[in-house]
Amino acid sequence: MKYFLRNPDDHAITGPFELDDIEAKLQAAELPADTLATGDIGESRAQLRSAPAEDWMPVQSIPGFGQERPLESVPLAAAAAPPLTPPPLPQVKLHPTGERKSGGLLAGLGTALGAVLLFLLTAMSGLVLFGFLLLVLFGSKCRA
Repeated sequence: MKYFLRNPDDHAITGPFELDDIEAKLQAAELPADTLATGDIGESRAQLRSAPAEDWMPVQSIPGFGQERPLESVPLAAAAAPPLTPPPLPQVKLHPTGERKSGGLLAGLGTALGAVLLFLLTAMSGLVLFGFLLLVLFGSKCRA
């Protein structure tokens, strides 16, 4: 985890830093001993400046401060294992323009059926409209 640091003298906020970097800065006397820290949880600098005092802790209070940590977080067994090779990618066959894939007959049949249904629906709606016009025409003649 990374931490932001606040200088107790001028309240300047720096970071975020890893715990190892913070310990190295303290050992090199680059930071005052009473420097405060807060965890990096994605807050902006403005939010950090207005954070309450309870959100800040002395750097010596950071969990794991001053303790030996492994160089790598990977377990030894995993580090000694050979790297995994990714599975082979499936081969993709590209068809030239105009060539149909398998099932082209069914696709063509579906297209033809769709065209026939569209024609029938259009014809039926035309007949209904024509019938309606005839009713209007004859209906108006009968009343006269």
